[in-house]
Amino acid sequence: MKKLTAVSFLVMMAGALSSTCSATSEYVIANANNATFNDNTLVVYKLDTTTGTLSQVGVLETGGQGLGALGDPANLQQAIAPNGGCIFALNAGSSDIASFSEATGYARVGNYSNFGLDATYNGGSLALTPNGKYLFASYSATQNIAAWAVNPDCSLTFIAAYIPSGGGRVGAIKVTPNGVGLVASLRTTYGGAELFAVDQATGALTDVNFASFFDNPYCTSEGGCYPDGLDFAKDSKYVVFASGVSSGVQHGTQIAITCQVASLGLISPRGWSLYSQAGLGLGGNQTPFFGAAGYAGSGSLYFGTQHGVMAASFVERPLKIKLTNTTLVAPTFADGSIAVTGSMMVIAEYPNQIGVFSINADGSLTELSTTALKGDGVLMFSLSVFPSTR
Repeated sequence: MKKLTAVSFLVMMAGALSSTCSATSEYVIANANNATFNDNTLVVYKLDTTTGTLSQVGVLETGGQGLGALGDPANLQQAIAPNGGCIFALNAGSSDIASFSEATGYARVGNYSNFGLDATYNGGSLALTPNGKYLFASYSATQNIAAWAVNPDCSLTFIAAYIPSGGGRVGAIKVTPNGVGLVASLRTTYGGAELFAVDQATGALTDVNFASFFDNPYCTSEGGCYPDGLDFAKDSKYVVFASGVSSGVQHGTQIAITCQVASLGLISPRGWSLYSQAGLGLGGNQTPFFGAAGYAGSGSLYFGTQHGVMAASFVERPLKIKLTNTTLVAPTFADGSIAVTGSMMVIAEYPNQIGVFSINADGSLTELSTTALKGDGVLMFSLSVFPSTR
């Protein structure tokens, strides 16, 4: 793969930042998840938002080792500061975080780890605060979450590690849009989630509460839920989880769970069936992603599944989620991350392909392009679109 030079990457990022208001192109950053020793990479593409084509800009060499397997497809293994000043990559196989700085032409600043953090069981996820000051990471093997301070040069300083009070395996994590909370999806009996408060001065986390999904009939009637990815409404008052259920007899394998995010914690868990005959081949529900209107409180909400995407309508007041359409996307093995920008969706198609789709008025998808990551050992399932346009 073409190595990314300092000059070319600086030009790329400058163009991305200047395009946030009148975007004709954006950028897709994918974690190759390569398990070869010290050979994992972030691959960067320019996205043409008119045609849907991807053009490789270059590669950031992380100096670490990917998981080399699908892992938890809801995990986001890369994070980009809102101003593009820092980029981070999780090397799940070596349980470290690689950091890159705009100030040095996106040369790698370093790799950061701690002996009490291990992501090798099923990977991990990164989440950056909106101001770019703090980075959080989940680690599946040690079942904990670490807080890191982001220094001006993009290096990381370890703050502390935390074990959620709800226990179980920590999955995807995400920071609320207002930056004051961190929510973690937990694989426990009947499923659940944890809310942490983020100290704005230090980045330290305080465990607020564990919300069990035990009393949710969508979970208890089918032997438990398996919440995966999550996304927030813009006002930070609601969080939506993509979830499967254990038996899948009544509701298939696709449900959504909402919680209100309050000062007391995550409250009022509620299940929403996304079952349809048309969606039987989609497999388990994995990752939610709000479109711009849905993010603002009324509009589209998309769910990435093992083999496709479900489109739903979301209304925050009064709260309602309703399935509107399904699209089967059948890569070689399974789908991973989804990301929406304008009327386009980008899908990570494990093990080495990125699909770009137009979103039709009825919520269905039409494929525009597919791009294969080059190189040996690529087992990609995590990507992000930069800059965020919603």
